[in-house]
Amino acid sequence: MKKTLKITIVSIIFLLIISLVGFILWKTVFNPHRGVVTSFENTSLLSTQLTQKEALEDLDFVYKKLKERHPVWLEKTEEAKQLQNLIAAEYQNKKEILAAETSISVAYLYQQVSEILALMKDGHTRCGIYTKEVKTIEDYTAYYAFGNPVAINGIDINQLYEVFKTRFSFEVDIAIKTNFFNSYVFREDILYLLGIDPTKPVTYTYETKNGRKNFTHNLVTNLESFYPSKDDIKTLLQNKNYTQEEIAKITDTAMVAYLTPDKVGSAKVVGNPQNWIWYTIDKQNDIGILTFRECSYNDEYIETVKNFFADVKDANINNVAVDLRSNGGGKSLVADKFIKHLNVDSYKTWDCAVRCGPVLKFFDNDLVKNNKYDTNFSGNVYVLTNTNTYSAAMDFSMLIQDNNLGKIIGEPSSNKPESYGDCLYFQLP
Repeated sequence: MKKTLKITIVSIIFLLIISLVGFILWKTVFNPHRGVVTSFENTSLLSTQLTQKEALEDLDFVYKKLKERHPVWLEKTEEAKQLQNLIAAEYQNKKEILAAETSISVAYLYQQVSEILALMKDGHTRCGIYTKEVKTIEDYTAYYAFGNPVAINGIDINQLYEVFKTRFSFEVDIAIKTNFFNSYVFREDILYLLGIDPTKPVTYTYETKNGRKNFTHNLVTNLESFYPSKDDIKTLLQNKNYTQEEIAKITDTAMVAYLTPDKVGSAKVVGNPQNWIWYTIDKQNDIGILTFRECSYNDEYIETVKNFFADVKDANINNVAVDLRSNGGGKSLVADKFIKHLNVDSYKTWDCAVRCGPVLKFFDNDLVKNNKYDTNFSGNVYVLTNTNTYSAAMDFSMLIQDNNLGKIIGEPSSNKPESYGDCLYFQLP
């Protein structure tokens, strides 16, 4: 009896030790999200001067995190090895550049680090500025009237785009080009990347019927920026001697229509279109449109999708569209919840690999049983995308198309179906 008790106690102690060791190894070695930042400090002013030692410490931190966390460093393909060597060489090059400087601004370090990460061609691996107040130009009237600027502070926009491509990690050429010309050029963080000081007034040059015109702007928080109505644009064009015919043509473009949409007539709108999620039930045109601008998997999303399909069923709607234009992503679970409302017995996920410390664990695409809801929609499904459809929003589109559940309509998304997507956040010391 005593011997049995002794064996039991030893066994329990052994199991506790093994469990403790396993827990410690998981927390310190294998957990993919170990040590990530959950609360960020604001980035120092970009004019702040760093010592050579501080700059090199940040550079070393970036390279160390890439090697110990990014899956490509455990991949065995020739392409992966070439990328590893390319990053290593560029890291050494940047060390030499910084070592030759005695005082380095945060903006300059931001550019140098970004040039390393841009070589990854991985849209989820990049360096950014963290601030609670995102800044952009104060007035978008000239942009909506004349289109993309042709120069910033006298520098040709195409020349700036070539600089941008060396300092911004991206995957799809046509998508990043569209985003750069249409929106990125007005953002504080991108101007810093381009070597333009946004703390001073920035001059944008536009091509007009009477030649090139300059508009100078200060940068303000996004909520303070002025987005024009059609009347505002008409006034500007009238002041620039445009004819009524020319004004009508410009203000009838998709850009302005998207900014100030026409009334939806007899369609039923549920929710606030100024919010991140809402939907429209249009019996006259036999379509329900669910719109969400981020992939947030929460109670609001779940309840809205449930109500959407209930209203679709009540109205006997045969066509459903999911508007994912300008959806920057979030949680991939939003797609699974949506599919539960479709009359689908099962669907396939995708292959993936997760880096757990020194191990790259592979998962095959699984056939998932769809525990569908009573709504059981059997009509046509469409997904609307543009060049700002990204990450989990792209995953949503891919899941619908790859399983032949619906059709994608629109422009290419910002990242490729085969890409890195599980974000780990760190802050440079």
